[in-house]
Amino acid sequence: MPYGATKSPGNTVTGYYMRKLLDETNRDFVLNGSYQPWPEFRYAELELIKAECLARAGKYAEARTVINDLRVKRFGRDDVYTAPISSWDTALDVILHERMIELCYEGHRFWDLRRTGRAHTVLDGKKYTGVLWKKALDGSFTPSSVAADVAAHRYPTGSLSRRVRLRIIQRLVKTVIGSGYEKDSIIYDGGFRAAFLREAGREGA
Repeated sequence: MPYGATKSPGNTVTGYYMRKLLDETNRDFVLNGSYQPWPEFRYAELELIKAECLARAGKYAEARTVINDLRVKRFGRDDVYTAPISSWDTALDVILHERMIELCYEGHRFWDLRRTGRAHTVLDGKKYTGVLWKKALDGSFTPSSVAADVAAHRYPTGSLSRRVRLRIIQRLVKTVIGSGYEKDSIIYDGGFRAAFLREAGREGA
């Protein structure tokens, strides 16, 4: 069943349903509703961000220690170590893998690959598959792999970044001459990010 083929919430493309962060004591969401909070930002993610910052600063041993400490908490044992880290590339391999596992189903994977420049190598040309479960007469289930995409996904190198239109930049920055600044230096005011998002939305950039 391709993605988007049906809007019924009772169907699943992959053949599995997610239980992570689910209140399993609530047996009827239609009848009971749900007030379960959604953890937008977890401490584990903060630790992984810290590890990435340390790695970017060349502190590979410290970055690996942060990740291994997190693993101790998850596995309940201190002998499940991550791979060695000796460069930025190996650090990124380890960090992205750890984020993929720790933050699974929380909406980070695609953006992690995109912001680190790896989306086109990991995702380009891929077709996702799902699992179809068939029930036998004896009540047992047999899984089989089925296609979940009509066509392969395309993530060319150019999709990793987007051009910001010049007129948007001109609206949001100001040139300050004198007052200790070099001529034509660009100063961003405090509301730059919010203004940028607003103007980018208007321009469709």
